[in-house]
Amino acid sequence: MRKAIKFMALLLACLTLSGLVGCGGDEIDTEQSTAVPEEETVGLPELTVTEGDGEAMVTTTQNFTYLAKNYSSVDGNAFTFNQGLEITFPEGGFEAEFNRVNFLYAADAPMKVYITYTLDGEQTEDYFFMDAFKTSFSGLITAYLDGKRGAKLEKVVFNTCEKIDATLTLYSLNTETIPLYDDDLFIENDRFKFGVRLSWGGAVTYYEDKNDGIERLENMVNIHDTGRLIQQSFYGTYSNGEYVSGTQSSGAIWPYNPVQGGDKKNNGSERLINIAVGEDYIYILSQALDWGFDENISFCYYENTYTLHDEYVKVDNVATDYSGWKHRVGGQEIPAVYLVSFFDTLCYYNGTKPWTGDTEGLKYVDNLGGWDESGSYYFGRENTEVWATWINTKNNFGFGIYCPNVDKLIAIRHQYSGTTNPWGNPTTYVAPSSSITMQAYKPIVYSYLLTSGTPDYVRGVFAENKDFTDNASLSEDKQDQRVSLDKVDMTDMDFTKEQMSGIICGKNNTEVSYNAEMQATQFRLIEGQDPYVSFDFGVNSDRVLSADDYNTVEFEYMIPTDTKSEKLTTYLFLSSGDIKKATEGYTVHTSLIKDGEYHTARLYLPDDKWSGEIHKIRFDFFYWGEAGDLLFLKSFRLTNQQEIAAVNDLTAKGSEAIFASVKETTVVFDDAEGAVKIMPTVSNGDVNVELIFSNLALSANTYKNMEIEYMIPASNSNSSYSTLFYYCAGEMKGYTGSCYAAGKLVADGEYHTLTVSFDGKEGWSGQIGKIRFDYFEGKSEPSDVIYIKSIKLK
Repeated sequence: MRKAIKFMALLLACLTLSGLVGCGGDEIDTEQSTAVPEEETVGLPELTVTEGDGEAMVTTTQNFTYLAKNYSSVDGNAFTFNQGLEITFPEGGFEAEFNRVNFLYAADAPMKVYITYTLDGEQTEDYFFMDAFKTSFSGLITAYLDGKRGAKLEKVVFNTCEKIDATLTLYSLNTETIPLYDDDLFIENDRFKFGVRLSWGGAVTYYEDKNDGIERLENMVNIHDTGRLIQQSFYGTYSNGEYVSGTQSSGAIWPYNPVQGGDKKNNGSERLINIAVGEDYIYILSQALDWGFDENISFCYYENTYTLHDEYVKVDNVATDYSGWKHRVGGQEIPAVYLVSFFDTLCYYNGTKPWTGDTEGLKYVDNLGGWDESGSYYFGRENTEVWATWINTKNNFGFGIYCPNVDKLIAIRHQYSGTTNPWGNPTTYVAPSSSITMQAYKPIVYSYLLTSGTPDYVRGVFAENKDFTDNASLSEDKQDQRVSLDKVDMTDMDFTKEQMSGIICGKNNTEVSYNAEMQATQFRLIEGQDPYVSFDFGVNSDRVLSADDYNTVEFEYMIPTDTKSEKLTTYLFLSSGDIKKATEGYTVHTSLIKDGEYHTARLYLPDDKWSGEIHKIRFDFFYWGEAGDLLFLKSFRLTNQQEIAAVNDLTAKGSEAIFASVKETTVVFDDAEGAVKIMPTVSNGDVNVELIFSNLALSANTYKNMEIEYMIPASNSNSSYSTLFYYCAGEMKGYTGSCYAAGKLVADGEYHTLTVSFDGKEGWSGQIGKIRFDYFEGKSEPSDVIYIKSIKLK
């Protein structure tokens, strides 16, 4: 498959070996070159190697001579080296102008190859990456898109990408001049006009269906910026000791992300490596920019072959990363497809009878939001009818993509307006997606089809051509993340199962993966700001669920002891009934424990925030954290608790986490005392701790007293202390000077129980929100201590 995609390089090699391309820079009209050979059809030239003092002269049967040095040994015609194998040309032959250099070689490791030549009268250097198997390679000079030509190729230097000993045989090398194509390059037939932009990495910038019959609809591709288009984009490491993450335009930390079109500053990926154009095809090889930076070139080559057919456009892609880095498993866009906002409804198939014409499995989604509310649509393991069509329902016309062997679709409508303007900011997006890893030096090879028309027509074209490729590269040696069932029981999500991580969507500043050693799903913070994930019940639930049937969320979690974050508060944003997305005020929250042990957190869901059909739950697992912090999740359940307890037992390690916030106070668990130890950090300060009760849905009409079991050592600076309990209930959002209860604490080294009453006090009605415990009101010193064993509402 890869040889077919690299047809231009192979063609050049065949021409070279046949004597049709000379070393002096003969010009070839590649516009007339339309053949796509599957295999090399001519033999390799014979080489004669004559060794001298630390160097070797090589001559070929094609009258090509070069001098090799900086190698450790030579076996036959194969040179063994590590870095800096230098090739020069003692007999000249490379004086003529050129804009492309062609190699025919065999190697057992990937190479980074430097060429030195003259450009605008000055010596300059370009580099290329070449794969680790016998192949041909053609590379354009960097200034090709500027219309320039180099001259006087002086030397070629080979380095191994992995910096290991490797062998290389160079059979042939020549230079040539090829035509300079227009930046916006088009091919067309009776049905389609199709275009790419060379300075944007050869990404798709134009798709027109001449038969659509729709006024003002010409180019269907959104070309607002270099991040839109139809293009390749893969996601890699965040940080590995060498790579430092970039940032998104919004400031969010961004991983290694070679984007074919360009970067966040709208710089285009102008490093065009190779090109060939025929009557019905365009071949592009380009080097992508890293999205999160400003003109930072990546280590990734993207190959694209676009071929026009009567009923569709076929795209063959190869992505090869030469960084040498170990990348994370992550959701990949295969490819990213941005269309004009004219399309309003996503249509896809997720039934159980693929390619039978079954209509019951067709899904239509017409209310998609923007980036923060992207939809993820998973295919069942047995469903091979993995296509999507964005439709304009008024005209019953759609644009479709079919990419076999993907796991799901990701889709959004950004600032939906219905416009046909391809330059506008409103856009419609879909990406066939799989959770796979870029592997350095190992190509990801895949193909897809594009077509347009009525939904039935689009589906019919894909059905007729469903076996055009198997895209084996998308699953070979990679984790298949498809869920084992079309839908799952969202009331009892078992995240000890590897495939369940696939139902997690809407990730923000969070990397999700399965940790086999922990047998749990791992959440890793990319950066501390606003990390969360989402559970989409509308997409993944095996049945419609009503919030009225469940009053509790329970999840089993573990936070490692070396977690840097101290604000370990989880918020759940509840979307049910008329609330379709994460909305301020529709939340519950609780504090988490950081001790390296598994715990079960329980949050009660109040009726005023939770009713009607369940749509989503957004899991803001840390209110705030630091990059690299982890949380492991084993389960996430909806239950219906008949009894709600209001007792906080503080005799176990980790129970100190019930205090959601503290002021001028240190809170720890004291193992020797078997109680929570609370200490002021300043003298005579406004010291307090706060407990959150809003997640328990408790009524002030039921609970009218607070009871605290405490002990204050006799060694404290005072023999007794006044204490205050400020409260918020009902509609109260903050504390007031009139809503409190008071008590006295005794410092005698003995345990006592203090009971204070809220009954009849101002504002004590409705749902209990939070209570602030000003434990040493007035005078206290940093040496003072209070131990607490329990806090109860009664």
